[in-house]
Amino acid sequence: GRSELERVIDVQGDPLVTETDVIVGTYQGAIADVGRERGQLQWEEKASVARSMAIGEGSVFVVEGNDAVRAIRQGSGSEAWKAEIFSNRRLSAPAVIGNYVAVADKEGYVHLLNQTDGSYAGRYSVGGGGVRNDLLSDGDVLYVLTNSGKLYALTIRS
Repeated sequence: GRSELERVIDVQGDPLVTETDVIVGTYQGAIADVGRERGQLQWEEKASVARSMAIGEGSVFVVEGNDAVRAIRQGSGSEAWKAEIFSNRRLSAPAVIGNYVAVADKEGYVHLLNQTDGSYAGRYSVGGGGVRNDLLSDGDVLYVLTNSGKLYALTIRS
């Protein structure tokens, strides 16, 4: 393609749409932030996006093809942190709940990472033959659908 946007191929997952930007990710390619008003590329960061992305506290959260979870600064496209502790866990798409980023895995665990620095905050087992579906969140409640069809609504307790 002639423009940066036309060269974004293999869009993986749903794009993130904010008031000013559209952020898309590609498999074995990049994450690109394109301004909504003029369609100009704001930034681009090399990444291998495996699932839909999430956004919160000024960062875009991504699960890469190797099951690493990354936080990319929304304003600049630079990496804020990377968690490489989930190798071969077949992670779900990330979701933001409270101050955390949640991902679920093939064994049925929902893992929480701190949004600010990516530190591991804990996990909860939903079992059900694992989780492969995208997690959904309204910010306060995390919805998890297991592979066996059970739906969980989880909240963070202080």
